[in-house]
This record gives sequence, structure tokens and C-alpha cells, in this order.
Amino acid sequence: MLHHIRQLVRSTLVLSGVVVPAVVAQETSGQESQEREVAIEKPDVVMHVRGLSCSMCVRSVTKALRKVEAVEEIQVLLEDDQRILLTLKEGKEVEEKVLREAVESAGFSTRKVVFAGAGTST
Repeated sequence: MLHHIRQLVRSTLVLSGVVVPAVVAQETSGQESQEREVAIEKPDVVMHVRGLSCSMCVRSVTKALRKVEAVEEIQVLLEDDQRILLTLKEGKEVEEKVLREAVESAGFSTRKVVFAGAGTST
């Protein structure tokens, strides 16, 4: 029987010459989990947020978003334009309100939400 394990994978991205800490939550199956660095290149959702400044902030918002059933991967970018990149599980959809509530439950505010192939919400 395979068990699903969620884990946080720390990675570093370089954007415009600036090293940006990022955290990606990924799901693996099996007893042995192999850590790998993941950068979400084509997110399904980009959330522009306020208040993210440290690894504890990242952990808190990631924990809240992992509770959203449709979310598969989470990447939090701690840069001037603080963003959360999300990929959704195949065939799943999520309402903007659900994502906003998850971020707010962690103590942060959402400025803008952009869904891939859709309009922008503020």
C-alpha cells in the first residue's frame, strides 16, 4: 500500500540576478521519498500577496494552502513582488475565494489572483 507524503522542498531561484528563496510543496508516493528541486514554470494560479518576509511565513502560508484539496504544488517567492505560484491537480478547479481564505487564514493578504488562461482578479 502506497502512502502519500507531502513534503516541503527548499529551493533557490535566481530572478533578475537576485537569489530568491522559494519553497515548493510536492506530493510523492511510496515509502521512499526522493527530494528534488522543483520550480513551477507554468503555474495554474499566481497569487500576489502582502506580508511574506521569512521562512516561517512561507511555512505558514504553505501549510494553509496544502489544505485546499485541488492544490498540487506550491511555490512561494520571497521577493519585492511577493507571489505564490500554484499548480492544481489534474482535472481539479478551485474558486478564488477558497485560495484567498486560505492565505488570509495564515495571516496574509492577497492583492491579486491570476488564473492561467483567465482574467485577473483584485
